[in-house]
Amino acid sequence: MSAKPPTISVVVPVYNDEPYVKACLGALQAQTVTPHEILFVDNNCTDGSMAIARRYKNVKILHEPKQGLTYARNTGLNMATGDILLRIDADTVLPPTYIERLQQLAVAHPDVAGFSGYGVSRYEFIPKISLLWAWSYFAFTKAYLAYPVLWGANMAIRKQYWHKAKKYLINNDMAVHEDQDVSLAIASVGGRVLVTRQLTVSVQMKAMFEYARYRKYGLMLQLLKRLDKEHPRYQLATRVPPLAWPKRALYWVATVWAVYAFYLVTFAYELMRKLRR
Repeated sequence: MSAKPPTISVVVPVYNDEPYVKACLGALQAQTVTPHEILFVDNNCTDGSMAIARRYKNVKILHEPKQGLTYARNTGLNMATGDILLRIDADTVLPPTYIERLQQLAVAHPDVAGFSGYGVSRYEFIPKISLLWAWSYFAFTKAYLAYPVLWGANMAIRKQYWHKAKKYLINNDMAVHEDQDVSLAIASVGGRVLVTRQLTVSVQMKAMFEYARYRKYGLMLQLLKRLDKEHPRYQLATRVPPLAWPKRALYWVATVWAVYAFYLVTFAYELMRKLRR
């Protein structure tokens, strides 16, 4: 007898994302398997994001008055009732079979606490380059942390693991990437993360075109060191033997160039687009 497919709740933190909401919700409505629920978390929007969301069926709007992505995320995940909690960004567009694939993976891997996949840019020539970035990002962070990480624009967590792990979160510290924080909190409670290309999504990649965030990404090692320090239970759970450090160093050298190359190419591309206007 086959296992019953888990129900999927979709949580979308939203702050002034009007240009992206329609595509995001349109993709959710077009799924081959209907999500259990779609929760849009209004984090003090001043544009038309919520007006657009209200036009779609099966969308529940929540309000989080405390400003910050992690507060909006936590509100949505805490209120979600599905077996699997899928957290995406407002500019994430799921392929039509995404929910169906996630259910299949959850049934096939009952020991996995969190699932994540790649993000491919919607710009003309960037998709193949962004796929390289996605691979190098996951490889780079895993090489340093010795643990695979979730990606915030495309991450799913079993509900029971979310409620176990959330007490270990750092929460809304601008010096910490919230998705990596969640990943290490899951590791702290014995959960395992699976990253797979089967869960690849389309994204606007808007954060990658902002120079400030581009510079901030250059501080990735400092951010990872901070996470490493703030999650002592994770450290005990994934302590890396000294002999593994040379391998990690080689992996880092082999992948970090791709991360920076992607940022340079996409930043230059966006700059050219703006100069043509």
